[in-house]
Amino acid sequence: MDEIQPDYDVVIVGGGAAGLAAYATAVSQSFLTVLLEKESDLGGTTIFAIGSMTAARTQLQNKRGIEDSTDAFFEDLIVASRTRGVEQICDKSLLRLYAEEAGKTLDWLNELGVVFVGPFPESPHRVPRMHNAVPSAYSFVHRLEGFGTKHGGKILKSYKVSKLVQDDEGRVAGVSGHTILGEPFHFKARKGVIIATGPYSSNQEILKELIPGFIEAEPVNPTATGDGISLCRKIGAWTKNTEIETTQFRFGGRTTGKIGKVATWGVLPQIIGWVVEHFPRSFTNQIIVRLSTTYTAPSDKILLEGGILIDGNGSRFVNELARPYPYAIAKKATSLIRKDLYLLFDSSTAAKLVKWPNYVSTFPGIAYAYLDDYLKFRKDVIHKSYSFETLAWKSNLSPEILKATVDRYNSFAAVHEDRDFGREQLRPIESPPFYLLGPIRPVITVTEGGIAINEKCQALNVRGEVIRGLYVIGDGSAGPLNVSHGMHLGWALTSGRLSVLSILRES
Repeated sequence: MDEIQPDYDVVIVGGGAAGLAAYATAVSQSFLTVLLEKESDLGGTTIFAIGSMTAARTQLQNKRGIEDSTDAFFEDLIVASRTRGVEQICDKSLLRLYAEEAGKTLDWLNELGVVFVGPFPESPHRVPRMHNAVPSAYSFVHRLEGFGTKHGGKILKSYKVSKLVQDDEGRVAGVSGHTILGEPFHFKARKGVIIATGPYSSNQEILKELIPGFIEAEPVNPTATGDGISLCRKIGAWTKNTEIETTQFRFGGRTTGKIGKVATWGVLPQIIGWVVEHFPRSFTNQIIVRLSTTYTAPSDKILLEGGILIDGNGSRFVNELARPYPYAIAKKATSLIRKDLYLLFDSSTAAKLVKWPNYVSTFPGIAYAYLDDYLKFRKDVIHKSYSFETLAWKSNLSPEILKATVDRYNSFAAVHEDRDFGREQLRPIESPPFYLLGPIRPVITVTEGGIAINEKCQALNVRGEVIRGLYVIGDGSAGPLNVSHGMHLGWALTSGRLSVLSILRES
């Protein structure tokens, strides 16, 4: 398939995890398939991800003697949706679909060469279900692209779709647009068009329109402009669950570099996975941290165990335990002139951040990173000292303001009353050594809402009717909502696979 053909069975728009999962599935079903990606590289928001996938009834669970069931998984996901406060708007049918299919997707990915370690525990799941791809989420991109292309698929990069083409009966029958050089293209899709363009996290216009009280934060992925949302809305598709906040805190980081990408080749993931499973964390973490994505999110465990949050001047600005976390805090943070924030804590809190469930952050390959991991491998975002002045100097903060902030906070802790922000559970910061973790910034990682779909991943119009020929997957769809770690990628990969199986059944 060296030539670009005008007619295909399946046209996929978007080259992240969802689109590539659809791509690999489509070619495995002998569909003549083309994937169009607007950027010059594949991966989308996936390359910023940790690489975790939450699933039940997997081969890895069976290998470790973990008994699980679809019903138990679904029940725990309901608990997670309740904890997050989205149970009433969560699509239970799609949540059930995810519970039933995520494990099958993970085992399929494993067969294609994606290596997972784990599973690891994750609240509120009753058994370990969080599986981590090694060395990073880029493994999904590499393996799915390789499989699809090897078996006859076609990927065209720098192709931006601007229109969904419908036939006389309203069925979506193709796409049109322009290449990066301005050359027009038009592709027909005999069996279906799959939209996999990801979230609209960097599209300010859509965010302001769809999310009341939108928090204006920087996007993790500046190319996530919600192109698929716009394309589908133009032909009458219905958007759903767009009101959910999407802002989180993240450490500064980098996407997977050349060395990390090389580590996904051949048998290297198997070797890395074996090392992770059989060697001490102190050894394996050195490998994983150097190869993986590092755009990680601090856990609220740091604050719950006694830490405080300070701004770029060294002052507190919010009740650190305000809920829902992290949105209530992020809303305050985005109004600050200096957006860099820091987590400050002492040795009494540090002593808690050493094992599950008090992790510092999730992390590629190793599931959870603790304080020692950051002290050894992320020295760019953590400082340790016996004096507040030294901490301030290392982080370009005002020593005077930082010391005054701690003194004032400790005076509140002594009388069990936060007279500035009303925080409860006050613990003095007085036991050296002291730690400053950051900078962290409020960012928009992904968006939860999107185009409404049914269990076949078919797009629905504003009357709830199927738009024939149009399928929407991943973060561009209003899926089962991200109520647990490992669900964004899990849904992207699972919905990508299921969309093609739906097309197969429909045809």
